[in-house]
Amino acid sequence: VSETDWNETSVRYIIHGWKYFEDRLLTPETLKQQGDDYRYISIGEYASFASGDFRRSHHGSASYALTLSLPEKIHTYSIELPEIYSAFRFYINDSLKLQMGDPYAENYRDQTQCRMITFEASGKTELLLSVSNQSWIYSGLVYPPAFGEPLSLNTTRGVRIGLRIIIVTMALMLAVFSLYLFIRARRKGNILVFFLLCLATAASVSYPVVHGILALPVQPWYSIELASGYAVTLLVIVLHNRICFTGRHISTISMISAAAVCAVSLIYGLFASMLSMPVMLTFSNMVFGFKISASVYLIFTAASAVRKNVEKADILLYADILYACSLLWDRLLPQYEPVFGGWFQEWGSMSLVIATGTVMWYEIAMGYRNSLVYAEE
Repeated sequence: VSETDWNETSVRYIIHGWKYFEDRLLTPETLKQQGDDYRYISIGEYASFASGDFRRSHHGSASYALTLSLPEKIHTYSIELPEIYSAFRFYINDSLKLQMGDPYAENYRDQTQCRMITFEASGKTELLLSVSNQSWIYSGLVYPPAFGEPLSLNTTRGVRIGLRIIIVTMALMLAVFSLYLFIRARRKGNILVFFLLCLATAASVSYPVVHGILALPVQPWYSIELASGYAVTLLVIVLHNRICFTGRHISTISMISAAAVCAVSLIYGLFASMLSMPVMLTFSNMVFGFKISASVYLIFTAASAVRKNVEKADILLYADILYACSLLWDRLLPQYEPVFGGWFQEWGSMSLVIATGTVMWYEIAMGYRNSLVYAEE
């Protein structure tokens, strides 16, 4: 990185050029003894130590090394480390700069957090990350670290966390308001479901805030995070069936299917330390099929409601189409990672929550207005 490059791009994501040492926990001293026994990888290419080989385990250890060629003048730099699964030591040159949990087998302890490190450096600078994972379905360095000016990285981090705080706060405010209506209203079914939907939404989108502030173990937090996303889909389907007046048998089948996937995802997360790669592949295919089936089901039922002239059903139809498109974008752009916003599926789920809430609040408002008119008459 030259001074010109630095002035033009104050934040860059370190994706390419990492040396990858399989099944080794290295230190700066042992790194110098490795010779050419490594291979180059790009961060995000693989999500686990198995590296796409289903005969290998996603549990184990590995080390990542990268050489930065910086300007000769000493300057202050920052590195933002994402969630690294699930315990690691991070070295800059010969100094241990950060440790999360304990990666060594005899005292293994998992712990994750998004952290920023500020340091002074010049010329040739060595980065070394030694990671172990025995706890989660992902392993190692899955997302690329950000490298740049301290002010620029702090600004990017602050904007990202601030946007999530706004979304989580809005979801929790809607949950509180729904709880108030649930206590006061006579017809409470839909309001209770929407209250639970707001809580599940807040839980599913709050992880950047939680992991940016707190250092947490893998369990039970990652399992709750995983299951809450499928709980959002389950609750959306429940409300969707009620608003669109879906047939009893079809709605029962859809809700049982969504509840089963939600329960399986929770069990899958809780037993992540025992899973093999074939089981993980089976689960991945299952949830992808569920997402496609859910999007088709929601579009079909909303379109049927529009044909039956159900009031405001067109809003649901538009949101269902957006949700289906978000799943398509996730397949078309597998290497996309958000800097400020969320993942495609998160925005698709948010569109469903907003559309469902809009229709439900409209029905509540119309019912309240009709009761006032009736009382006046």
